[in-house]
Amino acid sequence: MFISKIYVIKSVIKENLFQLNNHVLRMERLVKDLLNLSSLETITGIDPKPVNITELMSSLAADYRLLGKAQNVQMGIHLPSELIIQGDADKLTRAFSNILDNAIKYNMDGGWIEVVGDQSDIDLTITVTNTRPGVAEAEIDKVFEQFCRVEQSRSLQHGGSGLGLAIVKRIVELHNGKIKFESKPGAWTRVTVSLPRRRQTTS
Repeated sequence: MFISKIYVIKSVIKENLFQLNNHVLRMERLVKDLLNLSSLETITGIDPKPVNITELMSSLAADYRLLGKAQNVQMGIHLPSELIIQGDADKLTRAFSNILDNAIKYNMDGGWIEVVGDQSDIDLTITVTNTRPGVAEAEIDKVFEQFCRVEQSRSLQHGGSGLGLAIVKRIVELHNGKIKFESKPGAWTRVTVSLPRRRQTTS
């Protein structure tokens, strides 16, 4: 009996420590994202340089494909041989990392992610579609708001700060681009980023 009680106490302590550690990690991520977003909101432009979006996305996809395998999530990527824009490579890497991170976190076992790139004379688009429980139509307009968690329980489970897409939107705006969020509840979610191929002057 005494040994059983000790075992139960140790199990409870272990579980509490695990939950505390997760809480600390969530707080660290929240602070980091807050600082990142605050920094992005204080600047009005970027120092544009040539960025090969095909290389950037291919590199990110290779990393996230490995993460996806752990959840039995498959990833397909379809990009032209060369997508070049004038932009900030570090910021664009952060933006697309956030999008792919969400596509992995909020996916489902046996799900999929598809990354598609296209371009015209004016702009290029990157579309990331993934299987997902989805977001209700009434909530779609809120996904880019700070601290938005339209899937509250899953955000908490995966340590989401609710700032990821707000950061993405700000980075896209700094590149004079546009971002669109679409979702079919119970089926899929799609994020489309459009970026001008030629740099425009920020007003």
